[in-house]
Amino acid sequence: MKNKKTWYISISFTCILVTFICIYLGLAFYYGEGFSYGTFINGVYCTGKSIEEINKEIIESFSYKDIKIVELNENTSMISMGEIGYEVDFTKPLQLILKNQNPLLWICNVFSNGYYEIFPEGNYDDHLLTEAINNLPCIKEELKKTKRKVTITKTSNGYELMDETKNVLQVKQAIVAIKLAILEGQPMVSLSSHHCYQDLSPTSKDIDTYHLWDKVNEFQDFHLIYDFGDSIEIINEAVVSNWITRSDTGEFLLDENDNLIVNQSKIEDYILNLADKYNTYGKQRQFIATNGDTVIIDGGTYGNELNVKTEVNFLTNAFENKLLETRIPEYIHKAIYQGLNDIGNTYIEIDTRNQELYFYKEGILTVETPVVTGNVRWKLPTPSKACFVVGKYKNCILKGPGYASQVDFWVPVYKNIGIHDAKWRSQFGGEIYKTNGSHGCINVPRKIMEELFEELEVGMPVIIY
Repeated sequence: MKNKKTWYISISFTCILVTFICIYLGLAFYYGEGFSYGTFINGVYCTGKSIEEINKEIIESFSYKDIKIVELNENTSMISMGEIGYEVDFTKPLQLILKNQNPLLWICNVFSNGYYEIFPEGNYDDHLLTEAINNLPCIKEELKKTKRKVTITKTSNGYELMDETKNVLQVKQAIVAIKLAILEGQPMVSLSSHHCYQDLSPTSKDIDTYHLWDKVNEFQDFHLIYDFGDSIEIINEAVVSNWITRSDTGEFLLDENDNLIVNQSKIEDYILNLADKYNTYGKQRQFIATNGDTVIIDGGTYGNELNVKTEVNFLTNAFENKLLETRIPEYIHKAIYQGLNDIGNTYIEIDTRNQELYFYKEGILTVETPVVTGNVRWKLPTPSKACFVVGKYKNCILKGPGYASQVDFWVPVYKNIGIHDAKWRSQFGGEIYKTNGSHGCINVPRKIMEELFEELEVGMPVIIY
C-alpha cells in the first residue's frame, strides 16, 4: 500500500515536470522568432516581435528634427534634418541585442532588467548636407576670407586690436564634427569642443602691429573724472584715443624715441568743448518760469566760466603723469552751483511782465509778492538778466540823479539795480511800473522784504525776465 502511494507521487511529479518543460520549451520556441520575454527597447515593448517590427515602431517614435551648431562666441545655427534627406535605422543595434539573447534563457528576464537604450544609424544625402553646412553663417563667413590680418581699428571705445589670426575656424574639421554628430543623432555640436578653432602663425607684419598696439594701448590707458556738480565727464580710452597724432593717411606718428606723439590741440579742443557745454556766465539761457512758460534770459553776472588755460595745463600734466583722480575744475566766474543746472532749486525769480517776485527755497515756493520794477515811461525798465545777490545791507540811502531814498533793506543784484523795500508806496503790482515805476530796482512791500532779507544769502541766483 505504501509502495503504491509512492508510485503515484512519482508519476504526478513526473507529469508536472514534463508539463513545465513542455511549456517552457514552447515559450522558448515562441520567443525564438523574436525578442525574449520582458524586453523593452527605447521604451517599446518588444516581446515576441521581430527586428523589422521593432525597427518600424522605434523609428515612428524617434524625434530628430534638427541639430544646433554652437560656435566659439556662443552664436548658434541650425541644420534641419529634412533639408539633408536624413533617415535613421535601428536594425544593426537591434540585431546585436537579439543575437545576445538566448531563447532558452527567457526566464532570466523575469528576474533581471530587460530594458535597452539604443542609438540609430543615420543616413543623409551627402551633397545636401555639404550644401547646408556651407550655408551656415560661420562657414560662409570663413570661406569669404582670403587673408587674415591684424589691425588697429578706431571704435567708439577707443582703439582696439582686431586680430583675425586668433581662433580661426578650421572649415574641414568643422564639417567632420558636424557630420559625425548627425550620424550619432546628437541634437547639438560645439565646434570649440571638437577643437575646430586654431591660431595662425603671425607674419612679420603682424608682429610689428602687435608692437605698435602695445604703444597705443599704453597711450590711451588714462582715466580721469571731471566733476561738474550735477553731472560728470569721464575721460577714458574713447576720449584719449583722439589725442594720438596721425598722418593724413592715417598712420600713427612716432617721435625720435619711437613713442607716439601727443596732439596737444586735441587736449585743448576737449577743454574748449567742456567750456562750451558747461559755461553759463554771460550766455543767453532758457528758464522755466513759475507760470510754466519757457523764457529767454540774456546773459548777466550769474553763471560759471571755466578757466580754460588752467584746465588745459592741468589735463596735459595729468595725462603725462597718468594721474587717476576726480577733478573739480577751476573757474574764472563761479556760481553757487555748477553743471547744466547752475540755478539749482533755491533762487529769486522776478517776473517784470506780471510784476511778481517768487522765492524758492529747496524747490518750495516760500515767498510770493507783487512788486514794482523799472519805470517804462522813463525808459528805465528793469533788465532781463541772470544775476545774483551781491550783498545784504540795512538802513541805506539810495541816491541817484534827482533822488535820495532811505530803505531799511537793500540787496544789490546787478550793477546799481537791487531789491529793496519802498515805504513810500502803498500799492504794488499791476501796471504801476509803466508810469510810476522805479529807477530800475525791484520795490517790495516792507513786511515781505524784511522776511525775504533773512532768507537771502550772498551768491544766490536772481532771475529777472
